[in-house]
Amino acid sequence: MPLLPAVFRLAAIGFSDPVMLVGMLAGAIPIALHLLNRIRSPIVPFPTLRFLKITALKTSRRRQLQQWFLLFLRVALFGLVAMAIAQPLIGGGSAALAYGLIACFLIGAGLLVLATVYGASALDQSKSRASSFAANTTSPANTGELSPSRPPPAGRSWAWCAAMLILGVVVLAYASFGLASDRFFTAQTGRYSGRSTACVIILDNSHSMLARQDSRSRWQLAAEQVRQLLADNIAPAEVAILPTNPGESSLPDRLSPDTTSALGTVEKLQTLGRSRPTPQLVEHAIKLLRTSNQPHKMLVLITDFARPAFSSPDVFSAVKEAKPPILELQVVLMPQSSKGAPNDVGITRFAVAAGPSVLGAEVTFEAEVINSGDAAVVRELALLMDDKPVTGISPSPRVQLGPGGNAGRAALKFPLRLTAPGSHRFTLKLQDSGDALAWDDQRELILNVAGQIKALVVGATETPSSRSAARFVLAALDPYRGVVPASAGGTAPWAIAPVYRGSDRLGTEPLAPYAAIFMCDVPQLSPATATALNRYVSAGHRLVWILGPTLNTASYNQPATSMLLPNNLEAPVISALGSPVDWIDSSAGVLSNLFDSQEPFHSIVVTGRWSLPHNAANRGQAIAKLADGSPLLIRQALGRGEIYTFLTTPAADWSTLASTVPFLPIMNRMALGDPARGGANVAPASYDPGQLVELPLPSEAQKLAVDVQTPSGTTMNVPAPGNAATAGIPSDVPAEPRWPFTHTLATGVYRWQSTDRKYSGQFVVNPPGDEADLVPFDVETLAHDASPSRPDSAQSASPAIVAPTVAELLARLDKLSEGYSLMPGVLALVMILLILEALLANRHRPALRPLQRTGALSDQLAGDSAVTRSAA
Repeated sequence: MPLLPAVFRLAAIGFSDPVMLVGMLAGAIPIALHLLNRIRSPIVPFPTLRFLKITALKTSRRRQLQQWFLLFLRVALFGLVAMAIAQPLIGGGSAALAYGLIACFLIGAGLLVLATVYGASALDQSKSRASSFAANTTSPANTGELSPSRPPPAGRSWAWCAAMLILGVVVLAYASFGLASDRFFTAQTGRYSGRSTACVIILDNSHSMLARQDSRSRWQLAAEQVRQLLADNIAPAEVAILPTNPGESSLPDRLSPDTTSALGTVEKLQTLGRSRPTPQLVEHAIKLLRTSNQPHKMLVLITDFARPAFSSPDVFSAVKEAKPPILELQVVLMPQSSKGAPNDVGITRFAVAAGPSVLGAEVTFEAEVINSGDAAVVRELALLMDDKPVTGISPSPRVQLGPGGNAGRAALKFPLRLTAPGSHRFTLKLQDSGDALAWDDQRELILNVAGQIKALVVGATETPSSRSAARFVLAALDPYRGVVPASAGGTAPWAIAPVYRGSDRLGTEPLAPYAAIFMCDVPQLSPATATALNRYVSAGHRLVWILGPTLNTASYNQPATSMLLPNNLEAPVISALGSPVDWIDSSAGVLSNLFDSQEPFHSIVVTGRWSLPHNAANRGQAIAKLADGSPLLIRQALGRGEIYTFLTTPAADWSTLASTVPFLPIMNRMALGDPARGGANVAPASYDPGQLVELPLPSEAQKLAVDVQTPSGTTMNVPAPGNAATAGIPSDVPAEPRWPFTHTLATGVYRWQSTDRKYSGQFVVNPPGDEADLVPFDVETLAHDASPSRPDSAQSASPAIVAPTVAELLARLDKLSEGYSLMPGVLALVMILLILEALLANRHRPALRPLQRTGALSDQLAGDSAVTRSAA
């Protein structure tokens, strides 16, 4: 980067009315008056001048110098007045440079005046020296008159004359060239208005730029504008392109003089996801501009100014709060939505609102649709599963949208029962589309539908008795058992498949296939069984304790089992009147959004329960309490799993739990898992561009790598995770391995498969939903906020320009350049020179006093007078 001082930058002073420069010819008026009104010394009769000769010469030289400077001031005044009337404009560099060059011009002219004065003085000295020599040789030696003093040699005056002449010519030529030329070093300057410009362009390449405007997309128009700015119109000396979404690349850290390379960067850019936060991009641009030594700096934003990216109040805080401020900074806003928001309706969100993704379960899809146009519309939507239409949806997906803005948004929900296990791609699309934006007409998600969830119910006996806790839990987990056949129309009627085992078989039963285990009034546990349950929960499963009257407290309070309980058990508390449920934690996953109020839970009355020391849980948190403040249901986390403890049983002799409405949904949620923690409710595989995706492989596949096929057909490898960290998990429980995939910039369906071809799946990357909001932010408001501040005031140094096209930008820049008028400064110089002229022309002149005869001079004059009288 060339490091040139500011004085070597271009000034490029022009004039709004150059014809008025003819007025500079008025500078000849003082010269003419000076030549026509030269003061001639009057002839005064006087006896002798020999004593006044030296004084007369000094007075003449001083008066001559004053007259020359007075002439220079008057000529400069006429010239500057003519320049001010012609309205001088700065076309590049800075105002300080322009005024400096004008001052240099005046100094050069003043130096030429000094050279003339010294030249005239040298001529006078040469003439005086010659006349003095002649007088000394012709006058008689005995006259008694004093010889005149010898004038100084003229060599010193000639030397000063030559020095002032050379220096004045150099300074005057430098100033004249700077004022008349638009540059000093062509290779180091830009071509726009003769300015040396450092330019940073923030180029929007988010998905909203794909909206069609006229016959082309906004992105195509923006790329064309960048080419016009860099190659045809402004052609800055230094440039940097900041895409709003650089993808896997990094933002440039320096300005480059190579505009061809910058254009190549634009050619390679693609529309990717959503924009980075705009305040961060503006701050980065200001940092780049600070590194430049160019006198003029420009920040250009080429974007559609979508509301999500510009709704932050501190978008341009880096411009307004820059310490110290960047002088000569011009902010340019080039909106790609000059005609307002186009007519477009898009889907901004599509997800599963409720329900587990399990075979036979009913899920509720929810979606949000937005209208960016100016007219209200009604749109029909269609749901597809694996590209096949899904029929029988009630109510049918349909939305009514107001005009663009807040009224142009609508949300809809519709249910669907899952009838086939496996990975399915669901697509929600607008019917009869064809508006400005194509990609927002549909959104997809991948839903991994699991088979029936297996839950293990453990009771005290080999088979559950009719009034045991296990019988009630089995009925809640599978309410259709014995009522509806296990298969109806080839589909399972219920999402949970419970299996019953007696407590004596628990030690030999493999626990891993079960998503949840319900321990229903089991009398006692061996340490080995407790250890196995500990490992089971820590690996990410769920354990539900239902404590009844038959359990042995000594067995449950042993160290191995007590870690699975919230506290040691004391003794049963029996009350004939009972205590109702008074409070539940509605934020707990298994209890949230079950009912509109807590009233259904108040119907649960407990007459028998187990007590805890100090009536509190040492491990976990109570999520349901009785009216007397005693905990009833406690949730605790262990490793990656969770434990729920009921301090009562649903049997009728201890509570009315089994006969209340909340019992069935609570049991089902405990089997399927807390939706907030994942569990069996597998989240839909839909992601935004650039979002991290963890491939859902089982723990036993931790030594396998995974191949991922991108939407473009490229295959990328995710290495085997090996041994993972085990923070918060018992040392004998292996940590869950992870397969993170980060190359998700492209939108579409990604398919993955383990290297042994045993595991496979898919996920989808959708464009960001907020990019479908095409209603632009108020650009005029942004222009006011984007105006940089002066160092000494709160007013803007140069207002931000709003120009949708390059032609309009150039017109605005040309008009704005007229604002850099030098007329006020030139008029100030006129006033200063006028004051100096007045002081010099009306300087103080002492009054003439009568001559007094004193000393020898009086005697001599008296003698001369006597001789004269006698002669007469």
